[in-house]
Amino acid sequence: MAYKVKSGDTLSQIAKNMGTTLKALMAANPQIKNANKIKPGQSIKTPTKTTTKTTTTPGKTIVSVFGKDVEVKKVGDKHYRVKKDGTLAKNPVSKLQQANINNPKSDIVKRTGGKTRTTTTTASALPKSKNPYAGMSKSEMAAIAMKKKKPTALADKKKAAKKTQNLVASAIRSSKKNKG
Repeated sequence: MAYKVKSGDTLSQIAKNMGTTLKALMAANPQIKNANKIKPGQSIKTPTKTTTKTTTTPGKTIVSVFGKDVEVKKVGDKHYRVKKDGTLAKNPVSKLQQANINNPKSDIVKRTGGKTRTTTTTASALPKSKNPYAGMSKSEMAAIAMKKKKPTALADKKKAAKKTQNLVASAIRSSKKNKG
């Protein structure tokens, strides 16, 4: 997002209006060497922040029990057998199986790799404003306010008086026609 400098703006005032600091605004705009020398029409970038999120989907742990491979899942510090329908068994695996699972060199345990995904997001570092007029000039706000302006009681009275005058004038014209 960019802000276009208007006559009379200062960088510290712009930073305050954006809800950020002068230092953050200067860092986001390396082309500005002197905070006191900005010109109307100049474009100023808003500070942004980058967040990186890495998620790892764990792989499967398969234990060989009496020659049959059984998938197990860790919950807390214990492992449970995964049933065919995907639910976990009621009781954890035996202590011997648990010891083998915890031993990375165990021959009866097969481990499959999980998937790692990294997501990087860049967004404005400014707090989201609840003000619908944020970032607008005074003239833009005034234009919106004038459109939303409801008629005042005085304006309503003037309209009613004008309507009454028109009705009276119409009645007078009508009565003159009927007499003539």
